[in-house]
Amino acid sequence: MTKKPYQHFYNLNGVRKPVIDWCKQYNRDYSAVLKRIKKGHPLEEIIKPRHGHSGRRTKTYAVWISMRQRCYKKSNTSYKWYGARGIKVCERWKRFENFLQDMGECPAGRQIDRIDSNGNYEPSNCRWATPSENTLNRRNTRWITFEGRMQSLTQWAKEKGIAMRTLKARIDYLGYDLKTAMRKRGKFT
Repeated sequence: MTKKPYQHFYNLNGVRKPVIDWCKQYNRDYSAVLKRIKKGHPLEEIIKPRHGHSGRRTKTYAVWISMRQRCYKKSNTSYKWYGARGIKVCERWKRFENFLQDMGECPAGRQIDRIDSNGNYEPSNCRWATPSENTLNRRNTRWITFEGRMQSLTQWAKEKGIAMRTLKARIDYLGYDLKTAMRKRGKFT
């Protein structure tokens, strides 16, 4: 005779069922749910989130999950650029409901961006930005002041009609001064 595994039962809305049945009904991982129950979280909070996003996997919810994984999950490919550098998610944003309340839904064509790329994920340091805005806010963005204006290398290349790699090569490898490097065509010596 095979022994049945110990059944964890839970009452939810006046209905008593094994936890495994609740997990199947709400498409949740049984072992993960048990761990959270043992830590004192009520089943209602675990399987039926109040924000209504986890079951549908909305873009905003996916951004929140990814943000947390970059900061805390060592196996995440981006951890070395976030968590390993000490970037954290503020205490308030460890709950999705608070993140959603502070940031709102992610607009189409936008992504989360930290205003200070060395700062944490927190309301005063985050915004929804376009991919190009986000790219300009990276630690390795190269800024050049020319003609009294400061722009990224990419922005200067676009404005001057020069391939970004060509402009970079002229400055870094060929040693051209900025005025000469920014010429679209012509004599460079």
